[in-house]
Amino acid sequence: MSRAMEGAEGLELNTANSEEMENIGGMGPARARRITVARPLRNWEDLRRIEGFSDQLVDDLRHAGARIGRSSETLQRQGRQQCSQKKEKAA
Repeated sequence: MSRAMEGAEGLELNTANSEEMENIGGMGPARARRITVARPLRNWEDLRRIEGFSDQLVDDLRHAGARIGRSSETLQRQGRQQCSQKKEKAA
């Protein structure tokens, strides 16, 4: 693992707080903030679209063990909750 990516292993980018992301070597507060604003991330391509995230940086994060895996589960759960809330309001 690259020293620059230390701290990335097991970190879920959709749920990590800014401080946790800033602790990844090479991340810093600006990139952590950009991830937070861009959430939910559905896949690694979503991360590549964020300013400051080159293909190499995204690949390094991925290979260092950072994850985006929970996003689809989170999106589905949030979508179901929002639909239920809208139905309740409409009734």
